[in-house]
Amino acid sequence: MKVHEIEHLIRLRLKDGSAIDFRRTENQEVHVCHGDHKVVLPRASGQQTLDLFALLETFGEIEEEEDATT
Repeated sequence: MKVHEIEHLIRLRLKDGSAIDFRRTENQEVHVCHGDHKVVLPRASGQQTLDLFALLETFGEIEEEEDATT
């Protein structure tokens, strides 16, 4: 069984303290995850992903990702 590589795109920290994570798989699916819920966008373009993020951005703030090299 092949393990798919997942690229973390962005994390939106919501006002209630929870987070929405946007990830892209090697087969170009975008996963939008919040708690135990996940929405898979099988053929989402970069623009569609940005548009969805823009809609949700009003509910929180972008959380900066720590640099793994430090």
